[in-house]
Amino acid sequence: MKNNGPVYLILALLVIAASVWFYWFQWRTSKIRKECYQKSFAIDEYRNESNRSGDDKWAWGKDWMPNPLQDRWDAKWGWWHRLTSQKTVEGWYNQCLLKNGMKI
Repeated sequence: MKNNGPVYLILALLVIAASVWFYWFQWRTSKIRKECYQKSFAIDEYRNESNRSGDDKWAWGKDWMPNPLQDRWDAKWGWWHRLTSQKTVEGWYNQCLLKNGMKI
């Protein structure tokens, strides 16, 4: 009978190395990206949805101004969320990635 111990050991090490590689470079990074997306873009989506729904009641984070989704001259005044620029939201996203140890 032939001794296959070293072959099985090498195969086991390869499987473990592939599993660690997959976790570190695929699963972990996709989890971090998803979490950062939800944290940054969800804030902006909430603000836009609140403005679209017509909710002009006072709430924390709102400003007294014309509705930013309507034309300035005939816009309804009320308490509205300011629209966030795409650059700002992307900045929030990138900061979250860096905070979680990912390079951009």
